[in-house]
Amino acid sequence: MDTKLNNDKRKAVFNCRCFKGIRDIIFILFCMIVSVLFVDVQAAVAQQQELTSADDHALLYAKQMQFASDGSPVVRMRIGDGLTTLTMTPEHDFIVYPNGPGRGFVTLPGKETYTVTAQSPQAGEYRYAVILYRARHQEDLSIAATRFQSEVSETEKIALGSIFALKGKVFDNREHLLLTSKTDDRHRAIQTLERLKAIYPDEDFELYDELQAYPKLIIRLSNQKGDVTITNANLLWFDFEAHGVTVHSIPDEQGVLRTMKLNGNLIVTPDSQAHLALVQAASVETVLRGIVPAEIFPTAPQAALEAQAIAARTTLISQVGSRHQADPYHLCNKQHCQVYQGLGAATRATDKAIEATRGRVLFSGDSLVRAYYSAHCGGSSATANETWGLPDQSYLQAKTDDADHEPSPQTDAEMRRFIAEPPSHSDAFCAKPSSGEKQFSSFKHAHWDVTVTSEEIKKRLKAQGVTMHRIENIEILKRGPSGRVTQMRITGDGKVYLIERELPIRRFFGGLKSAFFVMDMTKTKQGVSSLTFHGAGFGHGVGLCQTGAIGMAQQNYTSEQILEHYYPSTHIEKLW
Repeated sequence: MDTKLNNDKRKAVFNCRCFKGIRDIIFILFCMIVSVLFVDVQAAVAQQQELTSADDHALLYAKQMQFASDGSPVVRMRIGDGLTTLTMTPEHDFIVYPNGPGRGFVTLPGKETYTVTAQSPQAGEYRYAVILYRARHQEDLSIAATRFQSEVSETEKIALGSIFALKGKVFDNREHLLLTSKTDDRHRAIQTLERLKAIYPDEDFELYDELQAYPKLIIRLSNQKGDVTITNANLLWFDFEAHGVTVHSIPDEQGVLRTMKLNGNLIVTPDSQAHLALVQAASVETVLRGIVPAEIFPTAPQAALEAQAIAARTTLISQVGSRHQADPYHLCNKQHCQVYQGLGAATRATDKAIEATRGRVLFSGDSLVRAYYSAHCGGSSATANETWGLPDQSYLQAKTDDADHEPSPQTDAEMRRFIAEPPSHSDAFCAKPSSGEKQFSSFKHAHWDVTVTSEEIKKRLKAQGVTMHRIENIEILKRGPSGRVTQMRITGDGKVYLIERELPIRRFFGGLKSAFFVMDMTKTKQGVSSLTFHGAGFGHGVGLCQTGAIGMAQQNYTSEQILEHYYPSTHIEKLW
């Protein structure tokens, strides 16, 4: 079964499969050489933890790629953590490996409810820092360091991610981070984070944690009848095979308790604070069954579903090893990574799209594509630089979302015509389709209007430590290549407040759907009284426009043509 891990493969950095012939022997030697080079990289990635094949608890923190028996990558996906108890109802008999596969097991009956609880918790030990900047290439960190040198006296540079091989191709998905100096004091790191956010309110700083000593607890499994009790330190590994299990009361990203249906291998282990963490170890193809229907309308045309499946698969592989370094999983099921809702979300149409594109991922040259996507681009795609300050990529271009790839509007007059007047915007693939085509709700984001009062703006200024009794003016200072607003200025009472970057601008004005807008001010003798935004789109607008992909599919474009439109000059390769 694809979700069942092979112990020998779990020990290896690369899945160098057995080959015959001199050419294959040369490739194996090459893998061995790269493996040696990888040890130095992985020392930072594994954060100085010495792992052995006898310690599956420790191996959960190793971030190198692992593979199922069919050659597809296996990822460990967070289902939930911070749990005090966990209840689940298996559909069929299942296997419990107290110490991980290969070291003894117990078969238990299904169709009854089991409870997992924790005893004797001992939180892990960590070092902390603030992530100042992320970059694909190390040389970009030196440029970023000059931006913060007046406020940060010492910085560190680290590499996260891994190098792996598939079908004779070696991939490097490492990401380079610029950090403040590390400390054992989490409170001190949080203070540094808050101080930097106050000085640079438009930067997206994050807290970085690095594992020093594993969290510990005793995990206890029991059933309602009271005739089953299994207790083990730090790990219980379940194999539900393809039959599935219902897991109850798992909090989603908003904290709402939900029921999830999962299958295959589930792992219960301590999280950082020695609460219970539930992790699913599954092939990429299995995980996609819970991602694709969560990220796009499951009833979308087949070509759009296939394009989404390829983009999501590419994102999964590119993220493994570069996220959640101090956690016992590769990725989380939140928007931060990709939304994952388990097999309960799977549909026949999305499963068909995943199977039709099995093993297919996007490349730019020899590198995996940064396959960003958003709900609605507003008729104009954005670049990664204008949105997040990341280095531009040739395949993430600012262009209109139509067959002609016209340059995006730039001036206020061009923007007004583009957003409000046909035919320019109506030609976009993400514009409202003609009659006869299915109307998906996301098409409504082609145009929107929002009014914000001066009192609301004053409250948000005050939250940033700026008091303005009279707002005299609000201006758009800069637009990015896509036409999105990247810098605004608020003036009043002799003070000036600047807002930079797409997401901080959207957040400041109450959560605008996008930064692709024009605006009208209403003024009185007391200054600005309100601000009305006329905009288009929903989300950052970088990469695949999901609504545009649906529009293209409705016009009989194939998934390959959709991906070529949103990630130009890229190509698809089948890796397993």
